[in-house]
Formats: sequence, structure tokens, C-alpha cells
Amino acid sequence: VGQSAIGVGTSTNFKGSWGFWYTLSGGAGTTGFFAQLDVLLEGAYDGAGGMNANLGSSLALSQPFGGTPWNYTGTESVASGFAAAHPDVVDWVFVQVRDTTPGPTAPPMSVAAERAGFVKTDGSVVDTNGVDPLSFPTLSAGTYYVVVDHRNHIRAMSQNPPASVNDTLKYDFTDSVAKAYTTGPPRQKALTGGFAGLFAADLNHDQQVTAGDFNVWLTKTKASATGYQDADFNLDGQVLASDFNLWLTNTKAAAAGQVPNP
Repeated sequence: VGQSAIGVGTSTNFKGSWGFWYTLSGGAGTTGFFAQLDVLLEGAYDGAGGMNANLGSSLALSQPFGGTPWNYTGTESVASGFAAAHPDVVDWVFVQVRDTTPGPTAPPMSVAAERAGFVKTDGSVVDTNGVDPLSFPTLSAGTYYVVVDHRNHIRAMSQNPPASVNDTLKYDFTDSVAKAYTTGPPRQKALTGGFAGLFAADLNHDQQVTAGDFNVWLTKTKASATGYQDADFNLDGQVLASDFNLWLTNTKAAAAGQVPNP
């Protein structure tokens, strides 16, 4: 499949202003897509528009989305020493590009492409080299919804498919909690500084923060679990009371997502 629509030269737009946005290059009939994304994770949020990268050597070397609900078979991985060479990498994220037909009101939605990549402290999502935008080389140009997921945060989908201007789709996911798809209450967390991010503490991946998440956290904290743990909601390599505090706040707020099943 041709890849004429992808060009590293277009990455001069990568990591623009704070926000969640993406770019689709290529005209009608072409293939090749790279997603230029910014997303914030509540658990790692630094209070000032960025995130802390505290996993260090605990960062998984292979994408962690092989289980339910993702069942992703991609082979994205990095070599030992990647975290030391890229100290601004926060964690893995999972990105789906979904067709607009059928839409979110008539699920299941069709997944056009999906990839695992990394999110950095400045919110930018990058490929496994830790630098370039996430690429979708076989995806045809078109209009899509985009879903971003994380192993212990509630996933979010763009509220609407953005309009295409000069073969470029842009969407700011962080300037309002209302930018995440919803037909009811907000599906993102309002963060200090006027930003929005994914809700923390959904480790059983059911788009809710409930007792099921707490029970796993409790087991792990009693075991003094460390390393790459789903119960580590603030992504510091430990399972502690600070993670419980994130869970407690979000379960009291009835935090929940509304991303339709694919």
C-alpha cells in the first residue's frame, strides 16, 4: 500500500499548543496517516499543564494492551534502557481510529486502525522511537473519530469528527471537558490550570471508577507491590495511599466514560 501521504516534514506541527489534536495528511484516494496527539493523564498530572515521568526503569518494554478489553496483537516494543534514554516518557497509550459509519449512536463502531505508543511529559503522543508522531501507514484519508486509552485511566473519544481543512484534521481535546464524547455528564476530568484529562483509577477497564478498582488496589498495596502495576494510578512505580486518594475522589464523583464498544 502506498504511503505518499505520510511525510516526516509535516511533523513541524507536532506538539503544538497544549491540547489533544491530530493531523491527517493526504488527499482523496491516498493512504497514510500520522496522528499528532496531546493527551493528559490525571494520575501523572503535575498541576501546571504537564505530567511527571516517574516510572523510570519500571516502564514496560512491550505494549500492555494484549488483554481485555483491547485484545491488541500489535508487537510494539522497545529495548532495555529505553526509559533511561527517554526520561520524558510517561507511559504507554493506546490509540484507535474509528470510522464515522456506523457512528457512536449505533455501535459497534468500526475500527479503521489502532496502534500503541507513548505519551510524554508535555502531553505529546509518540511512536516507539520516542520522537516521531504515531503513524498509521495503511489508513486511507477520511474523517474519523479518535479514541485514546490507557491501562488505568478512563478512555475518551472525540466528541465529533473534526472537519478537514487542507487535508488536515485538528481537534483540541484538553481545552474543555466537553470535548470528550458524551451524551450526558463530562467524560474528562477538569484539571488545575484550565486543562482537561483522562480520569484516573479505572484499572479493570470498564469505564467506571468503582469498588472493583479499589479491591485490586487494596490487594496490591497490602502486598507492597512495586514496578509496572495497574493499581499504580499516579504512575510512580508504587501502590500507595496516594493512588487510593485518586480512586476515592473519582468514585465519589461517579467518574465514567462513554466510549461506544468497537
